[in-house]
Amino acid sequence: MGAALLRALGEGLARPQDAAGASRPTLELEQVRQFSPEFALMFDFFEHEGTGIDLPGLHRRYPIGWHSFAQWAAGQNWKALQQPAA
Repeated sequence: MGAALLRALGEGLARPQDAAGASRPTLELEQVRQFSPEFALMFDFFEHEGTGIDLPGLHRRYPIGWHSFAQWAAGQNWKALQQPAA
């Protein structure tokens, strides 16, 4: 799960694709660790332990038009978020 989240963030950040045009997870855990050791620990935990969240159960119980993390990441204005703080 952690690798999938990193891949979604990398794609949301418009990271480059390989020569065949396939998405590649260019946002690596070590890059995240340089930004924030705590954030990297979270992704590492998600990858090795998981969250234990019953997503299908939540979707059944709360049918509110859920979207995936990848959809959320793709919808963010990453260029604005990457600007230095004023």
